[in-house]
Amino acid sequence: PLEVNSHRRKILDHGHTLRNKPLPLKKKLEAATQIGVLAYTGGLVASQCAEDYIPDLIEILLLPSISDTDKIIIIQSLCGILYGSYSNQVKAKENHLINLLVNYLTGDKPDQNCNQIVKFWVCYLLNIICCSNIPVIKMLHKSNYVHKSLKVLANMGWYGWSRNYAQILLYVLGFEHP
Repeated sequence: PLEVNSHRRKILDHGHTLRNKPLPLKKKLEAATQIGVLAYTGGLVASQCAEDYIPDLIEILLLPSISDTDKIIIIQSLCGILYGSYSNQVKAKENHLINLLVNYLTGDKPDQNCNQIVKFWVCYLLNIICCSNIPVIKMLHKSNYVHKSLKVLANMGWYGWSRNYAQILLYVLGFEHP
């Protein structure tokens, strides 16, 4: 259909912007946002097209100078790309996204410290990734300090969120029972 091709074409255009090294980070963040929205709204074909940009988005998250606001933008984009796409989730895992998200949650690495809102978005993204993804659930269940970090986050006020995604992760990962 025409609209699927339109989504694919737009993702490729924004992907070109995302990969354009000389462009400022702000332009890349705008492109990342669009890729995430298009992948989420465009169905399987758009999602598969957006898969190619997962490593680029993770690379931005690894920038030492990235702000928490910019981390949220990239995490939101990844939510759109990974939602409902097991193959995209596998690619994200292969590119060490899960390890990075765990570091954000637990604060294991000082250069990957982040604020509470970033951690809330990490919980939301991890919920998306854990949906029908047993290998990731097992990986997170074995990870050091995830349980403790999720307990702390679950006890915080999730005002403005439809759910307490840290609490849901505690259930999904088998640390607690509803």
